[in-house]
Amino acid sequence: MRLKNSEYGRRSNGDLRIEFVDQDLSSYSGLELFRRYFRVIRLNSRIRQAFREHRLKGDYGLVSFILVFVALWLTGGRRLRHIGFLSDDPLVKRLCGLARVPSDRSASRWLRQFTNDSLQALVRLNSEIVTDKLKALDLPRLTLDFDGSVLPCGHTVGWAFRGYNPHKRYAPSYYPLLCHIAQTGHFLQVKNRPGNVHDSKGALGVIRSCVEQLRSTLVGVKLNDRSRSGNRDRALK
Repeated sequence: MRLKNSEYGRRSNGDLRIEFVDQDLSSYSGLELFRRYFRVIRLNSRIRQAFREHRLKGDYGLVSFILVFVALWLTGGRRLRHIGFLSDDPLVKRLCGLARVPSDRSASRWLRQFTNDSLQALVRLNSEIVTDKLKALDLPRLTLDFDGSVLPCGHTVGWAFRGYNPHKRYAPSYYPLLCHIAQTGHFLQVKNRPGNVHDSKGALGVIRSCVEQLRSTLVGVKLNDRSRSGNRDRALK
């Protein structure tokens, strides 16, 4: 049975009361703090603005789907099928603004619409949110950590190949290159790569992009990069 569009969403006008008491609490009670933070940074409107030129269709809407994936990550989910464990949790529904959480199949169908262009829109949105926070902190120096991380995948996952996986040598994997800010822990950029590429593949482009972005938005801030050998900081020229 297909539901009406009005039956998918649920609006939350007020804040939940937070108390520190000696009793059993919801495992996901911290999601309420994230919901308030997302409202402060106007995340919903920024998502709509970032994807205004991308026609992503779905019964639940663009913002709702992205918030479902955020909730899945915040609660420790690693696969789309784990959405089923969150479907009845009231705080997950509240974070996503939904009366009914989409199934993993609905989420999978929605993700199939993503192209490289729409993925880059999401990457730019993340970078803008991070740089806005760095501006507010007004730090005199920032250290950029660049490193790869192996993500094992199933055998049916596209673009995943057997490669540099020290723990599961025969498992297909991704090998994304990450850039995060050492002082705050923010991830500035992520470049996904198949698991059979060398660690340096595409690294120069990511480093140049991150440095140019920070220099154009954070004028006067000194930038260092941290090498993997010895964890030494080096000034970027």
